[in-house]
Amino acid sequence: MLHIVLAESALELVPQQLWNERSVLASAKSKGKHPSQILLDRSLHHSAMLKLKDSLRRGRPDLVHQAVLAVTGTPAYLRGEAKLYIHTYVNLVIEVAEKTRLPKTYFRFQGLMEKVLSGQKEELLIVKEMKVDELIDQIGAESVIGFSRRGTLMEPEEWVSRYVKDNTVFVAGGFPRGGFSPDVTKKLNTMVAIHEMSLDTHVVLARVIYDYERLRRRV
Repeated sequence: MLHIVLAESALELVPQQLWNERSVLASAKSKGKHPSQILLDRSLHHSAMLKLKDSLRRGRPDLVHQAVLAVTGTPAYLRGEAKLYIHTYVNLVIEVAEKTRLPKTYFRFQGLMEKVLSGQKEELLIVKEMKVDELIDQIGAESVIGFSRRGTLMEPEEWVSRYVKDNTVFVAGGFPRGGFSPDVTKKLNTMVAIHEMSLDTHVVLARVIYDYERLRRRV
């Protein structure tokens, strides 16, 4: 089984600190919801977010959606050979049931995430309070590979043959900039860069899952 962890994702409900901000109130009103029930979104709440800690790493649910689609459209996922976990900045984990297809349109995805993060039950999505290192411990995989530009540049044949085991975790950042926190890096067996350029998370995931599927049969 391949376990894919989207770590420290920029996916969260608007924090209480911003509930009374004009931009937040406006977007909440447009949805007929309380500010506590809508996603933090930089495209809507940029000025308000300047007051937040780590503001540049937060409020990008669109980035998370792109990464989710990159995973859930792969043959490995569709065959039930890969499982997805979305770990968020505020240390919630959304465990996605195997083979579950999440919405392809952003607005439906946004509505689903607002629902489950607000505490409403969804049969195929389990939300738990959990730090990323606790999640990796719970998975209990034989090998944990992080993908980051800050890692060691390797060709696919090298990292697959050296680090992929029968039960492996791939960790990719669900944030728009910066690197993994110490909670992540301390759990990695290795950190791999797949290109000299800084690539979007959905591109990284699409490429590494493809290489995993292509080369795993040879090892």
